Amino acid sequence: MARRTVQGPKFLHSRDVLLFSQRNEDIEDCAALVDDFTTRVLILHGSSGSGKSSFIRAGLIPRLELAAEASCSFFFLRQASDTSEPLLIRATDDPVARIHHSLQAAAKNDQRIPPRAREGMLTALAGDPPYDRLAAMEKILAALTALTASLRDTFVLLVDQAEEILTLPAEGDAKNRRKAFFALLEGICFSRIDMRAVVSLRTEYYGRFCSFFHIRPTISLTAAAETRAGLVDFLLRGFSGANRIAAAIRWPTFSSSGCGAA
Repeated sequence: MARRTVQGPKFLHSRDVLLFSQRNEDIEDCAALVDDFTTRVLILHGSSGSGKSSFIRAGLIPRLELAAEASCSFFFLRQASDTSEPLLIRATDDPVARIHHSLQAAAKNDQRIPPRAREGMLTALAGDPPYDRLAAMEKILAALTALTASLRDTFVLLVDQAEEILTLPAEGDAKNRRKAFFALLEGICFSRIDMRAVVSLRTEYYGRFCSFFHIRPTISLTAAAETRAGLVDFLLRGFSGANRIAAAIRWPTFSSSGCGAA
C-alpha cells in the first residue's frame, strides 16, 4: 500500500492579503518595531501552526509596503518565479549559503537594484560561498553594505524557518554554518547598514536559538535603562477562542489602510 503524505495548511501569499484578517493589532505592533530605527534584527516567533509565514507574507509585508507619512519605506527581494512575491529565504541547515545565493541572484537579475549596487554586490559575492561560512558571512556583509548604500529605501532581509539551523542534520562539509549565521545577525545589529532582518522560527526553539547570541534580545520585560543592541523580539500568539478563529475563516476583509479586519 502506498504511503499517504500528510500536508499541513498552506500559508498565504502577499496576493492573498484580502483573505488575511484578525491580526490587526499584531500587524501594527510588529510593523512599528520594524519601522523603529533602533531595530536591526527582529526575531518573530510563534508556535507551530500560529501562521508565521502567512503573517509575514499577507500581513506584515503589505503593511510595510504602504509607507505611511513619517515612516520608513522598505525594499524587499522578489522571487525569481513570481516577481510580485517578496522572497522569504528558507534557512535550511546552511542559511548563510542560502543568503549568499539569494543576494547573488538578485544582483544578477533584479533590475530595481541600482547599477553601482549591483556591481558591488557581484564583486563581494563572486563565485560560490567560501567553505568556511564565517568568510562567506563577511562577503554577505560587504554585499549588504554595497546594496544599501545605493538604495533610497530601507532593505529588509527575510529568513523563514530559522530553527532549521538547529534541527536539520548538516549536509556537505561546509565549516562554521551555525556560528556564521549568528555572527551575520550580530553583524547586522552592530553595523551601520540601513536595513532590517526579520527572522522567523518556532517558539519552542526560541530559547535555544537566542543562546547562540552574544547580545540579548530586547523584549517587553527588558529594563528601559538597558542599552538596546538592535536585536528585538516579537511573539506571534495563536488565535484564542472559537469566535475569533471562525471570524478569520468566514470574514476575510482588508481595510483601505492595509490592516486586517479586527
